[in-house]
Amino acid sequence: MENKYGLNILIIILLNNKLDLFKRLSDFDINYNNTDFAGNSILHYAVLENNIDFIIEISKLKNINYNIQNINGKTFMHLLCENIELFDKEVLVDKICSD
Repeated sequence: MENKYGLNILIIILLNNKLDLFKRLSDFDINYNNTDFAGNSILHYAVLENNIDFIIEISKLKNINYNIQNINGKTFMHLLCENIELFDKEVLVDKICSD
């Protein structure tokens, strides 16, 4: 299900920074690999929104497809590498290594 802008509920939750709600949804059978009109997955959005906490939580999910490419042929990792200067690298490494 999408809103009038082609965004699914997971992307809307991320854009509203509702990590607690996102965590509660992980108990349900949800396709976390859905994409928007431009082929961006929730992982793409987490990077574009510079949201380290969501990146970490999404990475914990089973069956997440890290290889989804948007209409520009970019995976979330391409976007992360292109935008790494926007992230506090110490915080990013600390969160990834501690979780």
